[in-house]
Amino acid sequence: MYVPCWNCGTEAWIETQVECRDCRAVVRRCEDCANLRRGDFSCSVFGVEITDLDRLKPTSLSLSYKCSHYKASPEAMVKLKQHAAEVAGKASQSTIPVSATPDPAAAPPAAPVGLPSQPAVIPQPPAQPRRKHPIVIGHRGASALAPENTLTAVRRAVEGGAQAVEVDVLISHDGKAVCIHDTTLQRTTNGSGFVADHTVRELKDLDAGSWFSEEFRGERIPTLDQVFAAAPAPTRINAHLRAHENESDRCEAAVVNAMLAAGAVSRTWVTHHTRHGLHRIRELSPELRLCWVSPGGESDVEYVDDAYYMGFRMLQPTLHSVTETFVQYAHEREMWVNVSYARTQEDITHLVALGVDGILVADPGMMRSVLQSGEGQA
Repeated sequence: MYVPCWNCGTEAWIETQVECRDCRAVVRRCEDCANLRRGDFSCSVFGVEITDLDRLKPTSLSLSYKCSHYKASPEAMVKLKQHAAEVAGKASQSTIPVSATPDPAAAPPAAPVGLPSQPAVIPQPPAQPRRKHPIVIGHRGASALAPENTLTAVRRAVEGGAQAVEVDVLISHDGKAVCIHDTTLQRTTNGSGFVADHTVRELKDLDAGSWFSEEFRGERIPTLDQVFAAAPAPTRINAHLRAHENESDRCEAAVVNAMLAAGAVSRTWVTHHTRHGLHRIRELSPELRLCWVSPGGESDVEYVDDAYYMGFRMLQPTLHSVTETFVQYAHEREMWVNVSYARTQEDITHLVALGVDGILVADPGMMRSVLQSGEGQA
């Protein structure tokens, strides 16, 4: 069933479309649902109160986001169609856009060579020439050679020929973006408890290196600011957000602030496991490149299409899930495919043959050797 978008009037296919493809507003609103009790603005299915924000202008955390119980009420359909007609009438009388679609003329800064630009208008991605080789992305730095997510791992990745460095990012108790994978401290430090319960000063008192080797005793958990300084341009940074949902919005803001402070927006992309997290980041900094990690379970085409119509131009399938069909379908839409992650030379050779755009690898030097030897080329 087609439902006119409450924000811009464009029709959206409600069964499959989560967002309006023109203005990117969430299509389903509790306000328009037949299950909304008008007396106390609560949901008759879930029995919970719906806030004004989620009811009228929903965030991606709204109950209506992908609610299987959503059903547009007859009254709402009448209002939505009237609104669509009004929007169309205004559009015919004015050259000023009436929807929330960003102005195509307000293009984002030029991307580093090869990286896809974050689109200002979703259906019009910029053409990008395909690279002969995928870029080398240090997975948690050079995590095979040094403790993951430490400054030594970052520097060794760059020294080993990585064109990009991936680091995992969490949020400290005092709101700083810190680079560590696990939400708890036990595995990679001599501390205990949750990262989010410690201040930066407390985290920096911990040893983040001796678990890997005595050679690295005294390594510290770095902040994202320090990573930008340790891997200056032209090295690209892939900030992979790992924060728990309760802390995710604080982590997203901290990451964006760090990027802006370092002047690193044009050489950075943000990877996230949640769509609503990427939507929030886009609101904070529309020009940032966004990479969505699918939760899995859908087909190749569904993953690519979902990301495409939400405006995410970078994908990160796993080594064992990526296929030639996936890569080709993504490339037809000028999307970028990074794969996580290659452990062996055989893995790298296989992925190069598939034509992926970037490979996360724990030993960048090994991947450089494979690329230089010409393995995996058709």
